[in-house]
Amino acid sequence: MMTALDILLQNNREKEPLTGKSVLVCTHATTATTKLITALTTLGAHVTYVPVSYAGRALDDDFGSNVTVVNTASEAVGKELPTTDIILEDGMRISEVIYENPVKYEWKEHLYTIEQTTNGIRRFENITKLEILYPVMNLAEADIKCEMENSVATPESILSTLIIKESLTLSQKNILVLGYGTVGRGIARLCSAHGGVVTVVEEDSVQRAIASSHGFTTVDVQDIDGVLTHQDIVISCTHNGVGHTLNLERIMLMRDGSLIVNTGTGTGEVSPDVLTSGVYERNRAVVTISKNKEGCISCNFEKMGMKKVVKIICSATPLNLGCGNGTTDEVIDIVFATALTVMIGVNSRQLSNSIHHINTDIKNQMARMLWPPTYNKTPCHIQRNDLKGEDRPWGRLYRFTTPEDALPLTNFSMARASFKPGSTTDGHYHAVSEEVYMVESGSADILVWNPKNIDEECRTYHVDVGNCLTIPHGMAHRVFADTIKGFTCVVVASPPFSFWDQFFPEEIPEYVKMFGHK
Repeated sequence: MMTALDILLQNNREKEPLTGKSVLVCTHATTATTKLITALTTLGAHVTYVPVSYAGRALDDDFGSNVTVVNTASEAVGKELPTTDIILEDGMRISEVIYENPVKYEWKEHLYTIEQTTNGIRRFENITKLEILYPVMNLAEADIKCEMENSVATPESILSTLIIKESLTLSQKNILVLGYGTVGRGIARLCSAHGGVVTVVEEDSVQRAIASSHGFTTVDVQDIDGVLTHQDIVISCTHNGVGHTLNLERIMLMRDGSLIVNTGTGTGEVSPDVLTSGVYERNRAVVTISKNKEGCISCNFEKMGMKKVVKIICSATPLNLGCGNGTTDEVIDIVFATALTVMIGVNSRQLSNSIHHINTDIKNQMARMLWPPTYNKTPCHIQRNDLKGEDRPWGRLYRFTTPEDALPLTNFSMARASFKPGSTTDGHYHAVSEEVYMVESGSADILVWNPKNIDEECRTYHVDVGNCLTIPHGMAHRVFADTIKGFTCVVVASPPFSFWDQFFPEEIPEYVKMFGHK
């Protein structure tokens, strides 16, 4: 199956629209990153690649002279910035170096950057009071990117961490989801699908109503204390700056062995006081904080001889989706394809030094690439080679197989059955497939009965040219072809026919035996 990057490359290969452009890419090293760099160079660009500091692995491919790999953002800026036309960055990692000392560097007049993370966009927004040095394309908040990452990739990554790394099952776990935005909806849906008992905390009345309509118990953020005490897992899915809902006092209400997971791009809902060892004076509890090599924090509480541990996954900082088992290549492919569409379609000379949203034309281009290819296929004539003939005791069966350039049949199958005059089939039934017999020539008597109750009435249908007979799944049937004309019909089965779904009744009704059943 072609990915969005594949389609984009195929549509633009001949034009080479990036010829003469120099692109500086700073992101995680993934399979999709390799495909992006290959696409950029194929379309004419020179690429400088900077892996982020925790990328996890290196790109193994030998891209040739059109790709330069450097180790750090500062090295890339120092060497490549004067010739760079476009930056694709993750978390403002390249621009951060430039903004620290802009007078130190020179760059092209029409340089612009494409920022792919919300955290990076927030950082750019924080410096707008001073000055945006060059245009910023806001890829992070493009609709299609947000939906794919936030509703699919982030929830799947979170659950993968909980199930695999934490070695637990979500079935029957009490799970509290803070926030019911795009990420929260995905998290709640997947947790529920895994058998978790989900409660949603949401202060926005509309979002809370939506969560309720989806079947989840909901509480207002002000009432969180009453539900924390019996939660096994708390997952924060709120925007930064909403407010530190999970302070030390509230975390101490949680069960021993419970988990907190933050899906945000910063400290999210976890208050800084949670991360400091000491004595919590308000209830005289001794708090000891420890951190493992993966950055996950254990909050150890002790009071009056009682002890409990609450674990905070990934140190109350984001689960970095570019590391380990992070975002799937399928989702990253869509993100990178959107970035590549921007590079092809944007005229940087028309951009002001500000933050720009991805325009509607580019969004529509991406959306069309993700449509299923159903309507791109032209009708095809059935050729003789498309019909695979198989000899049968009663005649010949021709199975229809779709050509390579046509969509496969996934919901039904078709065959053409040609019966010799006077021939008959063995009585059989299909447990799953329903069949339709459409008569092409000749005629036949078709017996239909219930193999699970042979005392029920057995019916005989005489079918002729132009007739159509439906045989429900589970009903046994036997064909008796006309002794002179024979019988030819087209058989459509849904779901598609399988030999595994062909059963022969052990008992045969007396009426069927009268027709000569062996």
